[in-house]
Amino acid sequence: MLGGAGSYFELKAACGPKMIQHLFDNSEFLQSVFDAVPSFLFIVDSDVRIHHLNAAALSLLGAERGRVLFRRGGELLYCIHASEAPGGCGHAPACRDCVIRNSVMKVFGGGRVHRETARMKLASVGRIEEKFFSVTAAPFRYLGELFALLVLEDVTAEKELEEALERRVAERTAQLAAANEELEAEIAERKKAEEALKESEEQYRSFFNHSLDGILLSSPEGRILAANPEACSILGRTEEEILEAGRSGILDMADPKVKLYLEERARSGKARGEVTCLRKNGEKIPCEHSAAVFRDKSGNTRVSVIFRDISEKKRLESIAEALNMMDNIGYVFSGIRHELGNPLNTTKFNLDILKRQYRTLPGEKIGDYIDRALEGVARIEFLLKSLKSFNLFEEVKSDCVSLRAFLDNFLAMAKADFLAKGIKIKSCLSPSAERAHMDERAFNHALLNVFSNAADALEGVPEPVITVKTSGLEDMILVTVEDNGPGMTGEQMRNLFKPFHTTKPKGTGLGLVIVKKMMSKMKGGIEVTCESGKGTVVSLFLPACTPPNGQRAL
Repeated sequence: MLGGAGSYFELKAACGPKMIQHLFDNSEFLQSVFDAVPSFLFIVDSDVRIHHLNAAALSLLGAERGRVLFRRGGELLYCIHASEAPGGCGHAPACRDCVIRNSVMKVFGGGRVHRETARMKLASVGRIEEKFFSVTAAPFRYLGELFALLVLEDVTAEKELEEALERRVAERTAQLAAANEELEAEIAERKKAEEALKESEEQYRSFFNHSLDGILLSSPEGRILAANPEACSILGRTEEEILEAGRSGILDMADPKVKLYLEERARSGKARGEVTCLRKNGEKIPCEHSAAVFRDKSGNTRVSVIFRDISEKKRLESIAEALNMMDNIGYVFSGIRHELGNPLNTTKFNLDILKRQYRTLPGEKIGDYIDRALEGVARIEFLLKSLKSFNLFEEVKSDCVSLRAFLDNFLAMAKADFLAKGIKIKSCLSPSAERAHMDERAFNHALLNVFSNAADALEGVPEPVITVKTSGLEDMILVTVEDNGPGMTGEQMRNLFKPFHTTKPKGTGLGLVIVKKMMSKMKGGIEVTCESGKGTVVSLFLPACTPPNGQRAL
């Protein structure tokens, strides 16, 4: 019965009678962008088990999503080494040299990998097929848990072309060596070698000009000697302006990562990392940089730099953090739209009476009308507070709150939408659970997740009902939300709180993680009990409290 914008909604879809056909636009947009990337994208854990993947990766593996999640890629691609050890992929002697596995290990050790080449031998219809993949891996942390974004690109054709080119270069080198030995006697051979060299330089110049990555040539001290068109496009400058600006003009030297990047290059002769670049207009953009020191044919020390703009990648990561928040905001607005009119009319009515009759009314009656107007204002204040953005990472500020008043307000807002879906809401609030220590906005958000998931689980259920109960439990207050839906399987229950674990095509698997973290920040907790076919019960625990001396219990 949980999942918010992710795990629980998908869990319900697996055990309920219908599949959810639509999520909110932001979720669809994120998934469509993720699936539009032609590279093979995987989100993996430290054991290189797949937690999420895009459409291209799913096509590469040739299997249904349900058979792919939480398995290792070597097993799905039929790597010949996956069957060499009882433990499968990752346990054979050859696995110690696996570039893909070692790249993921490097990420979890605090590093990054950019376009390393992996050679794999795959079993394919009675024969062994050799494949090459370009491997890029980077860490990202979500809700306190570390994952690796693994990007694979099939470069088999390019690798074969590269090897053919290397063979050709080797052959050409041998020919030139022979020609040089006979240089004095064979003037014609010298001319032929010079023409071959010119052709090679033209090929390298073509690569430089048409690369999809920015390429710079510089001196070790930071003087830029050349910039390709893509570098000019990323930095918003002409080549002349880049040469004039130099390294200090195109890199944000205040970025501490730039210092580490340059120190690594000076120490080892090469470096990779994310640094901040500067456009001509002063705009800062995140870039992935890769640099290597070499000597040109004249013996001068030079530095080659390859970089790319990763602003879009950063933007997509920020979208992921907002998906769950957007999933529930519709309930807030619907409830406010339905509820705002009543306290506004009540307040207006009481103030109108006071305006017309305050000279003739006794003082006690005037006080009654003022109290009623203030109650209406308090109700409006609560509704307006609900409009504030939810932010999982904001500082939680807990107060001693009347649980009954909070739930009365919450249920009043929620009932309109749920009744429109044919769902009846029942409540049984115990006098022993009067006040709880909580952040009203955070608990409102958590409860919205639970309710929206319950509604999702009840789709297609005859006479659907959600029941809310409260009770006192030693020094804790217990709020339970129970539905009469189909429940969940044992496997679904085991995976409830795993980030990115989802069975929905467009889910993110983040809802339960968010609820759990919110409850933890309020020094509470969450438990889920369920029997398949008998509905789901979500128990939310909050610290009990008593109001300060003299404070009126609302």
